[in-house]
Amino acid sequence: VPQQTNTSLSVWVKPDYFAYDNYTYVIGSSAYGPIATQVSSSMTGGVVMNSTTLGGNPFHFPDDNWRHMVITYNGLDVKVYIDGQFYSSNHQTGFIPTSLSDYFLGCVPGKTLWKGAFDDLRFYSRTLSASDVQKLYNL
Repeated sequence: VPQQTNTSLSVWVKPDYFAYDNYTYVIGSSAYGPIATQVSSSMTGGVVMNSTTLGGNPFHFPDDNWRHMVITYNGLDVKVYIDGQFYSSNHQTGFIPTSLSDYFLGCVPGKTLWKGAFDDLRFYSRTLSASDVQKLYNL
């Protein structure tokens, strides 16, 4: 997946949250870019930069229904949206090198396999606005 500092990831997820006690990747990058992880019934969206993951606050899924998750980064802030609404942010100045990054869907080698479903996974080479996120949620 091509990467750059202004980036966004949009995905519909349906976690099987009864299956986890360990940290697991839902969508994970091998080097740079947006990622989603899960521990028990909580998920976190973040961005990997220079081997450091910047994430928002974990959010708890009260059930195993489908949820829309968007992660954006603009070089200053990681923002996470859940079901079309702003959820959290983390301020961190940095850049993501323009390069290609391998992505692992449902696991990262050597880690716990993720048990759940995702749909309509999209990567953007720009930072989606709150209005863009709401439009995606309403598709």
